[in-house]
Amino acid sequence: MKKIQYIIIIAFISMFYSCTKVIDIDLNDANPQYVIQGVLYAGQHDFIVNISQTTSYFSPSSPAEVKNAQVSLSDENGIAYEMSYLEEGDYLLTSFLAEELMEYTLQVNIGEKEFVASAKVAPFVAIDSIKLDIREDEFENRVENGVKIWFTNHSENNNYYQIESFINSQEPYNNQRMIIGDYEDFESSNNAFIYIDEETENDVVIMIELRTIDEKSYHYFNSLDEQIDGGGGPGGGASPANPKSNWSNGALGYFGTGNSDFASIVWDNTQN
Repeated sequence: MKKIQYIIIIAFISMFYSCTKVIDIDLNDANPQYVIQGVLYAGQHDFIVNISQTTSYFSPSSPAEVKNAQVSLSDENGIAYEMSYLEEGDYLLTSFLAEELMEYTLQVNIGEKEFVASAKVAPFVAIDSIKLDIREDEFENRVENGVKIWFTNHSENNNYYQIESFINSQEPYNNQRMIIGDYEDFESSNNAFIYIDEETENDVVIMIELRTIDEKSYHYFNSLDEQIDGGGGPGGGASPANPKSNWSNGALGYFGTGNSDFASIVWDNTQN
């Protein structure tokens, strides 16, 4: 059974000085590349795709937004929907109804370059229940507070999962963990534990999102986890190794799908 991946974005730099011979390392100053990212959720939602272009690996500049792309989304029946430019590299398809188990293709044309990616909307999996809980972290040798989530994992569907926590329905907070796992990770337990920062105040509402994702998104996040562990370029630089992308023609980023269920609980450290 593969270990469930925890993505914790932590950056630190250690520098050591000694009287030793200097060794020059020839790092690859990568050419700018297009980064295309969008997640299509099951049901009726606004669908947004962001397109940017990386700087050189050694440049401190932020990625440049792309405003002149032609972007379209099509379903497996060949019906295409044109997307319009919004702002800051975002392209919008308003109130689009994405169907469960339907495969969608996203096509992006920038000048003479064409980029294509496809993803299938995963089946819905409901959260059965959640509760405040504690567990022993054998690696850190400490007790962690968190929320335990129960759901029915249908292993025959080969589902892939992404689980996140939010405070008062806002964006994920600092020190939050995101769980990535596949059907084998939850085959026997049908539950997951997500850590909640010990400094979280009582009486705030913790919202849990259980999201089934497509296989290509799962592999993207796993490779992103490895890339974070290995470090990356300054600013918006393309690094010597990048997460696995499902885009054709060398574009970075990913086009993925999601199908989510939500549950909420009031946080209380005294109950753990």
